[in-house]
Amino acid sequence: MERANLENLFEKVETIARGPHADLLEKIIDLLYEREMEEPEYFSPEDLAAIEEGKAQIARGETVSWEDLKRSWACELSGRVFPPGRERPEALRSGSPGAAQDSG
Repeated sequence: MERANLENLFEKVETIARGPHADLLEKIIDLLYEREMEEPEYFSPEDLAAIEEGKAQIARGETVSWEDLKRSWACELSGRVFPPGRERPEALRSGSPGAAQDSG
């Protein structure tokens, strides 16, 4: 920030700090300062590996339709099993711990 702009900002802050909104200004400054001091969040190596595996699964065509996924989640959340003729799609059968059992 240029020096002239910084001086203008200081003047405005000082004016507000002496007025009826001083408490609000202090809270806003504290909030912004805390955010500025926080370390940025980055993906962990495990997160990055999971993202790459997901991309590889898509490249291999290991996907499910939105309707199949919603049906799978609805059954898992309700504890129900898939009815005959509406079994879990193959891509949803492996690798999902705690998944509902197929009824086939």
